[in-house]
Amino acid sequence: MSNTSADSLPVTLVDGPRTLDTMLADLTTADLTAADMEFSNDTTRILLMQFATADAVYLADPLALPDLTPILDWLANPDHNKVFHSGHDDARLVARQHGVDTRGVVDTQVLAAFCGYRYPVGLAALLESMEGIALSKGQQRSDWGTRPLSRAQMRYAAADVRYLRDMVRRMEGQLDGSPQREWAREESARVVEERNGFSAEETPDWRFADDWRQSDDETLYAFRLLDWSRDLRLPRIKGKKRKVRPRDLERIMRRIRDGAELTPGARDLPDWLTTEHVAQIDDLRGRPATPDETARLRRLPPPGPSGEERGRRVAAIMKHIEERCGEAGIAVPLVASKTAVEDFVRFGDAAESVLTTGWRADLLGPLP
Repeated sequence: MSNTSADSLPVTLVDGPRTLDTMLADLTTADLTAADMEFSNDTTRILLMQFATADAVYLADPLALPDLTPILDWLANPDHNKVFHSGHDDARLVARQHGVDTRGVVDTQVLAAFCGYRYPVGLAALLESMEGIALSKGQQRSDWGTRPLSRAQMRYAAADVRYLRDMVRRMEGQLDGSPQREWAREESARVVEERNGFSAEETPDWRFADDWRQSDDETLYAFRLLDWSRDLRLPRIKGKKRKVRPRDLERIMRRIRDGAELTPGARDLPDWLTTEHVAQIDDLRGRPATPDETARLRRLPPPGPSGEERGRRVAAIMKHIEERCGEAGIAVPLVASKTAVEDFVRFGDAAESVLTTGWRADLLGPLP
């Protein structure tokens, strides 16, 4: 099967005022525009912006255009309907590089999950499954900073957007009359803003500290150890950066709770631990809590259930989610990760969980 109308769309390179004006006139009057972006290999710069309407494909060159403000204004306008595939990274980089939030988005990766496809699913796999079109990804890791762009790069960039509009219409038609259609729009907007299972900024800290709640002193020490580890620079291995893992800190805390010495080289301690590190860790103890640390302790939710009880409830909620998703034909990973469920069980109403808000609340109802 081939989508001949999408295949025949002309491709315009937008690299100056005249072609920019032509593109903007089309984008601002289009009922729906497909969008995608190509990044630098270190994902810090947008090197190409692709758009497709009913009439044309446009490849906008940020390296040639002196002012991207009209394009950014269009991205920020919720009245202009846009379709991305897995648009979170695109929107995040637009926000980081230009301070602009992308609005008015439907995401085909999200929409596909409401139509029973696995989540996440790549564009090439989805396009082949839905339309029978094989999408070449040979230029995916191309150097998008080179100019002029090669013919292969331009074909690849155009293909990433030329079929998205028809895919959206096909999937939304499949969901027509069901609440999932509006749920997909709601989730698309959430995904391009940020994907968080729990709204509290301190959730990662809470997750670690929740296992060390025998006393305020122990919890304070866990927080100090966590903060210390974030500033720690470990020696590279074969040129690769290393980070302190939560498991490393758990092993250190377990030794301290047991009253055992921190001995570099011990089998139950991280292999990066040195005598200097031990001295620094020892120095974290004994000092009274500062006002900021006291406030941090007070913000902590009450201690969560025991590990055994937590495991039982997480399993019950995951089973409930799987049953509801099966009934609605929705991919389970879209609805909730196991981490989001664990955070809900640990922290309850201490912060807002995606499981009890928005379309997920409508789908799941009361949780067991």
